[in-house]
Amino acid sequence: MNDEEWLTSVSKPKPKPDWQYHKFCLWLPHKTETVNDITEDMVRNGFRIDRKIDTYEGKILDGRHRYEAALQANVDPVFVEFQGTREDAIAYVTSENVARRHLNSQEKEFFYVQRAEALGVQSRGGDRKSEEAKINPSNDGMVPSAKQHAIALGVGSATIERWEKDRKEIMADPELSEKVTTIEDYKNAKKGLRVRNNPDYVDILEDVQQKLKTPAEAASEAWERSFSEKREEIIDRKQKEMEERPNNFDLNKHVKSTEHCTVGVSATNLVVAMEQLVSKFDERDIKMYLHKALKEDIINIKIPALHKMADILKDLCEDLPLKQINYSNLN
Repeated sequence: MNDEEWLTSVSKPKPKPDWQYHKFCLWLPHKTETVNDITEDMVRNGFRIDRKIDTYEGKILDGRHRYEAALQANVDPVFVEFQGTREDAIAYVTSENVARRHLNSQEKEFFYVQRAEALGVQSRGGDRKSEEAKINPSNDGMVPSAKQHAIALGVGSATIERWEKDRKEIMADPELSEKVTTIEDYKNAKKGLRVRNNPDYVDILEDVQQKLKTPAEAASEAWERSFSEKREEIIDRKQKEMEERPNNFDLNKHVKSTEHCTVGVSATNLVVAMEQLVSKFDERDIKMYLHKALKEDIINIKIPALHKMADILKDLCEDLPLKQINYSNLN
């Protein structure tokens, strides 16, 4: 691109509130706090020319937060038209945002779902394109494999496999798929999927249809009902184990024994478990399952351990504070 072409592609129009966002842009979450932080910076320093707003097909492709901040700060933004194919635009949005932004697991999963619907996912037996990918004439390249999706999004292959399983089930159901337009919609669709996969689905569906419960409430109740049945079995088994122990069994000595573990290995396993929980699962689900696991504390070991670890983790949080987020690098 020569200088004249570049000057033609780059413009500095006054901010206008009627710019629309490209659907690739809307795959990413909107964060009001980010807009506010960028606005403050623009009021002081103006619009950073090195952080232009990319447009594609007449809509904003990348830079939604910067555009809204420019409106609030009443500064002139810099627009540049993205040059490339549809696949290039998706790759650009992915590399500019997903790999380096602080997206939580749900936000990243929703982005994957939209990306997979647009590009398809290559199966071992050949290309498996989504309906959107099949009908789009520009999608003539090789369909990405699950591993390529994982690399692009900075997650493991196992995570993609789990996301893909849910995506295929949801998108195969017209009732669920037609409502999946936002992150919150997709979360609700997954809850609906869990309800349908529950053996008590008929009873749950009746409650939902009669509007006695929301899908989320019905799913939660069904899981609680299922767990309660197993709970009695667990208690009976633990009590039986306690009764069968010899009278001279030293529980305190048994609990404190390090015969089959070391503090280094145990601490490392704890950190790995925490990483997996917070990066792969919803916070409410984590709390629910931890609560269930801790509640069955027949010999009164788990709850004291929880409180002791809470004190240790609190000290570690003070020693290892979160790194400051550089909002200038955000969308």
